[in-house]
Amino acid sequence: MVASIKSNNGGDKMKEEQKWIVILNRRSTIFFHNLVVKGQAKKYYKEMYDFDFEIQNFKYVAGEVTIGLSDLAELGRLLGQRIGRRPECLDEFMERGYKQCDRLLKISKEISTLKNLEKMSNQELLDWYNRYIEEVLRMMPSLMTTPTIERILEEKIKEGLKEIFEKFGKKESPEAYLSDLVFTKKDNFVVQELEELMEIGVEIQKDSNVLNIFSASVSEDIQKQLAKEKKELLSKIKNHAQKFGFLNMYGYEGKPMSVGDVIVRLKELLRDDCAKKLEEAKKAKQTVQKRYDELLKVFGISGELLKYIEYAQEYLYFRLYRLDILMIAGCYVRDFMDEIAQRIGISYDDIIHLWHEELRDFLKTGQLPDTSKIKERKENYATLLVDGKFEILSGKELEDFILQEKKPEAELEKPITELEGITACYGKHKGTAKIVLINEDIDKVKEGDVLVSTMTNPYYLPAMIRAKAIVCDEGGILSHAAIVSRELGIPCVIGTKIATKVVEDGDLADVDASQKKGIVKIHKQGKI
Repeated sequence: MVASIKSNNGGDKMKEEQKWIVILNRRSTIFFHNLVVKGQAKKYYKEMYDFDFEIQNFKYVAGEVTIGLSDLAELGRLLGQRIGRRPECLDEFMERGYKQCDRLLKISKEISTLKNLEKMSNQELLDWYNRYIEEVLRMMPSLMTTPTIERILEEKIKEGLKEIFEKFGKKESPEAYLSDLVFTKKDNFVVQELEELMEIGVEIQKDSNVLNIFSASVSEDIQKQLAKEKKELLSKIKNHAQKFGFLNMYGYEGKPMSVGDVIVRLKELLRDDCAKKLEEAKKAKQTVQKRYDELLKVFGISGELLKYIEYAQEYLYFRLYRLDILMIAGCYVRDFMDEIAQRIGISYDDIIHLWHEELRDFLKTGQLPDTSKIKERKENYATLLVDGKFEILSGKELEDFILQEKKPEAELEKPITELEGITACYGKHKGTAKIVLINEDIDKVKEGDVLVSTMTNPYYLPAMIRAKAIVCDEGGILSHAAIVSRELGIPCVIGTKIATKVVEDGDLADVDASQKKGIVKIHKQGKI
């Protein structure tokens, strides 16, 4: 997209219209997004990657995150040069990334153990707050560099495969083999949570008495019955909620997973044979590894190309890990943030719609932030970083900005009846489409439906278990929808771009994810 905002990234060069590229479409809180932007400063890129760079053009409007194309190109150039000269810098970047994750976890855990928060002075809270925020900001460059490094590695892998194919006289595109070669060999937290949940499900399904307890419709009743008869099982459920509670939160929004949440997820899983599901997930991993080993052998992949593939696998894992660490840290400091909210005279759900400087200044000077803006921001907001200048828009200012930026949508000559995307998990299914855009939509999804969303998140899991196919506007091979669909063994098509815009609740969606490119045929209101 080309915005009407003028930008000058070229020093003495004449100002040009800034070009923007969409990198994500997911709603998040002002507090989180403000930190994302602040962390793109030169100081943090210098610390983590040892080069002079900062992102000066970055926008968030109604959930759509865009970055200045010139900024992204410059980041790619700097990283490409460094990797080209010294590929081993990838090890150094990764080591620093994991160490920063550890530092953030350490400070957030310390804050979670603080006693008598209400007795601390504002200055004491400010000291802890500043220490925590500084570690968060140091994490933020990785949000931009990690996917950029992945793209660089992808190109190097394709170049290496192309040379091999030329020797073999093979005319296929290297891209056809990327997903078979580049995958994460380590389970991320989403996979760990789902597999542990299925293991608890296996235990439940072995005992008809326990299974009968879970037939109750109200989760509170199940919890009370477990407390009486199966305390050890209840303890496992509590531990699961504590261990993976952060998955219910994103960008400081939401509440940690409760015992009731885990029971709801288990009730959905118990509709199927959990032991069978676990075995299928295990076999799927073995199949992926077997295919990988075969390709290495058939094409004789070794040396530099193999090293780039292994780097890509590790960076794929780190891409999710660094986000999870940010969410875990946010979960740890929730009570701490709530204490600051109480001192301001607002709720936790309100404070995450303030920005970092407003909280810092309150703790530093006692000056109350303008809380009248919170309601507007909850409804909708935008953050703009243009030529390094940051501002937040909401209410009338935001409406005017959106009208100014809005481009007329091209009218379709005829209704779209077929979508194309990337297959994240193989299979076919035909069912009723249900659009899920917010957490409140998940109850719409019934057994056998096709869940259609921009992108999924862990809160959607009960609906994803009920659904027998998933279709998303966005996503990559390690998106949440892709990971969960593979664990559940249901067809999934991602990257359709417009599914949520053309599909309506009640349409019949025929999902064919049998090839690398997934096809979704739409029959309006269930009519063929």
